[in-house]
Amino acid sequence: MEPLHFNTFEEYEKNLELVKAEIQEDQPSWLHYWFYRYLQISPYYWAMHLNQSKSKEDQKRYKLIKKYNNNWEKCDGLAGKDGIRLFSPDYIHPTYLRLGEVWSIDFARWWYTRARYFFKHLSYFLDKQEGIPKDYHKEIIKTPWLHSSLDTRVKLNKKRMDSFLGGIKKDLEYLHEEGGYPKALILTINFLKTKKETVRAFSDFMDTFYGVEHKNLNSTIFSFDKTKLKEATLRDCYKVYELNIRQEKNNLFDLGIKAGVLTGAIAEYKSREAIYKKNPRMLRSYNSLKSATSRQLRYADNFALNAGIGAFPRKNHPSFYYIELPLEERRYIFDLLLKQAKSDRNQKDALIDFAKKEKLKDTKKEYQKIIGKSD
Repeated sequence: MEPLHFNTFEEYEKNLELVKAEIQEDQPSWLHYWFYRYLQISPYYWAMHLNQSKSKEDQKRYKLIKKYNNNWEKCDGLAGKDGIRLFSPDYIHPTYLRLGEVWSIDFARWWYTRARYFFKHLSYFLDKQEGIPKDYHKEIIKTPWLHSSLDTRVKLNKKRMDSFLGGIKKDLEYLHEEGGYPKALILTINFLKTKKETVRAFSDFMDTFYGVEHKNLNSTIFSFDKTKLKEATLRDCYKVYELNIRQEKNNLFDLGIKAGVLTGAIAEYKSREAIYKKNPRMLRSYNSLKSATSRQLRYADNFALNAGIGAFPRKNHPSFYYIELPLEERRYIFDLLLKQAKSDRNQKDALIDFAKKEKLKDTKKEYQKIIGKSD
């Protein structure tokens, strides 16, 4: 068995705790950490990276992946009898523009020098006047702004429409000129319902923008889906996924045994191993282990695909961003990651040295530089 990138995680995570203890500010959660790990194996994110690269080898890889995916024309069998058209990595998704390359940089450096600025809420950087770029609003209005009320039961003639849109136009001109909101939405709220029903509906709607709340890292640029998933699920699925890439023959049962993460099914199998050898397909744990391992592979694939467009941890299939990589390409990515993990700059002393320098930086000035490059 070839060495696994997954097997380097334990040592790195110990060193990461030392980095977090040194810097202290903007501590990442396990969701941030696994988002980064799944970005690294995201087919869509990898294809965008190759497309942006100036390397001739990367451009060659990109062309091969494009051909492998039928030139992004469609992916058969996903929706309807003719398949669906894929969103092409020729057009760079905002997720890549903001979070950048993740294969030559470890999590700590990626998080503290770039990613945290997109997970931290914008108001942290703009509340005070000092150090604010002239292109940004001078004042942040924190209370809701009522543009106008509208009764949708009443017929909407041209006069009422012009009056309604004219009022909104004046409001927007004022907000852009005098101050306003770093990010704003114009909503239509049904006031025929009770206050409790209205607040609940509004809260559910806002969850899609804020997702999981994590201290002050609660941004409207990037947020995580609310989920009942545990960190162990993301970890186990990743391990099974890499083991599957490394094995020569696709055998779900053997894969489940090697991964060793489905302890219940494995224990049942071992307790009745003699029976299994006589008739393996009659053993309940055999089918149970195969089914559970297959599900883990599917989840890992979907976690990675969705991560590429900033949706995490989402285990549902992403219809329009479904890109497949040849097995050789996926192995190449894991070899690249393993090489990076073993480099000197990702060892304990180098990481602590990085942390000591990073904590001295002015985060607001760093934010302005990062945002300016990504906008």
